[in-house]
Amino acid sequence: FRFPIIRDDLHDNISCKGQEIYIDFKDTANEILFLGCAEYGDFVEKISVVFDDDTTQEIEMMFSDWYNNPIFGEKIALKQKAIYRNSQGKLNFLARDNYLFARNYCLNSTARIMKIILPECPNIHIHAITLGVY
Repeated sequence: FRFPIIRDDLHDNISCKGQEIYIDFKDTANEILFLGCAEYGDFVEKISVVFDDDTTQEIEMMFSDWYNNPIFGEKIALKQKAIYRNSQGKLNFLARDNYLFARNYCLNSTARIMKIILPECPNIHIHAITLGVY
């Protein structure tokens, strides 16, 4: 995963609310990888991958709660002390660990990806997306 530079120290992930992410990738990807987690429980939701041949592949995105060990077979990508921003904007560190998880999903199309449509589930947070070619 390649992380962008976060300039405002506020926008470091996407809370899934049905966003459409358009992809400018010239090759055909065989897999899509997500770095993310859930909060306030474990969640399973569908994402849609739309290809340039007008086909769509639905994928069940599964992320465990960031306070728990992975229950859906995710890989732990990062283990750290939990941090949250209070209503005054101050960062607070909690005593317990939390996790970011990595998930990969095979793509069944030989067409190029045009866009990814995220689910309507603000409890799932995506920190990075990358495409795999093998």
